[in-house]
Amino acid sequence: MRLYPLTILLILSLLPIFACSGEPPVPSQAVTKVQDLIERVTQVITEEERQKDILKLADKMEKQVKKLEGLNGSTRNKVFKTYKNPKAVPEDFDKILKKHSEKRMKAVSRLVALRMEMRQLVSKEEWDRLAEGLEFVR
Repeated sequence: MRLYPLTILLILSLLPIFACSGEPPVPSQAVTKVQDLIERVTQVITEEERQKDILKLADKMEKQVKKLEGLNGSTRNKVFKTYKNPKAVPEDFDKILKKHSEKRMKAVSRLVALRMEMRQLVSKEEWDRLAEGLEFVR
């Protein structure tokens, strides 16, 4: 039963992430930053073919960010469903959180790979202009 306090701590630390509000959804900060990047690409990269390639990568980044956000919602639902189950044991929560962590790491790794691909397609000067104010891109 040593895992029980750890499980409770993990659940409590994730609850703020899963908090809901009654307001209509607005794009997250990460999605907004990718959308800003897309807008900058059209302004900074003038070569049509390179711009097209970079925009494809940026679109993939946006989809990956949205996938990450969907993962959070899915995990939240699983945690709350398990929480309501009177027969749930700490191992049930551990399993949910472990799966969430694995999926999250894969998605983050994909984002990093997309960033690296994008970085290879632009000059240092172009990258500096694209990344200005977008910390996650640098």
